[in-house]
Amino acid sequence: RTNDFYAIQELAQRAWLESGDAFVLTPKVKRASGTTRLALQLIEGDRVCNPTSTPDSDSLIEGVEIDPITQAPVAYHFSKHHPGDRWSGINTWTREPARGVSSGRKNVLHLFKQHRP
Repeated sequence: RTNDFYAIQELAQRAWLESGDAFVLTPKVKRASGTTRLALQLIEGDRVCNPTSTPDSDSLIEGVEIDPITQAPVAYHFSKHHPGDRWSGINTWTREPARGVSSGRKNVLHLFKQHRP
């Protein structure tokens, strides 16, 4: 709740331009008024990586879990700390499904420019 929508857009674009990609989580957050509202949480692309440095496989490539048949993203693995941060202690990962199970709504937006199929 630090930035308004326009500042979030600017920050997301800057992260995308500097790192090549960025991620946006789209949780619905219950507010004090009792209403549920959409929230946006930006995550640096560097924090998307395979848990515990697991090698890439047919279904997990650099933190993006994909359907082996359709190649569509199924889930993303986000590290709690930046992988280059040596002082943060032991790193942990959170698996975030790409879409809601019952709603089909996108939980994660992956911002990047696709150069190849």
